[in-house]
Amino acid sequence: VLFAGADPISQTISVLELAVLSNDSERTYVPGQNPMSLLRFSLPPGSRELQVDANLVGSSVIQVDRGFGITGAVPPGEHQFQFSYVIPYNEGTFSFVKSLPYGARLVRVLVPLSKAIGLSSPQLGESVETDIGTTRYSLLSAFDLPRGTQLVVYLNGLRGPTFGERLAWTAEKTRYEFVAPIIVALVAFG
Repeated sequence: VLFAGADPISQTISVLELAVLSNDSERTYVPGQNPMSLLRFSLPPGSRELQVDANLVGSSVIQVDRGFGITGAVPPGEHQFQFSYVIPYNEGTFSFVKSLPYGARLVRVLVPLSKAIGLSSPQLGESVETDIGTTRYSLLSAFDLPRGTQLVVYLNGLRGPTFGERLAWTAEKTRYEFVAPIIVALVAFG
């Protein structure tokens, strides 16, 4: 899980997840008609702008009650799923809860140090600093999490927009045909 950054103006966090699913059996898993039989991925409440990339041929993505499901068959071997979304937050600390219905051999949670967001988790231990490419990250990780684990990660230091950011955002969103009347009104008021 990569928390790519927080936008204080929209108060959203951009999240990128990469999951590797390993079908260790010699049989292909074929989901039934019931949504509970689909290969499912959970998303935090309020998630939006979901984009999914999966390397399963002939599969499609459908929304389920707490995330999304993949409709395609899962042949033996490893399969990668990459998905991104944004989630809303309030100023201060945000609790990110991730359900792991299949468990996980390895979980890594990252945030760029340049984003000034603190990470902590009761299940993932202490954060360490690591370099990936030219970027330095804060990293939490754990091995062999059992099926049904509810992973909780706290993001600290999330801020709201400053007065200047709000003003710039408002100016950017204001339609140009209203600028002259607003300036005239402000001058007349002054």
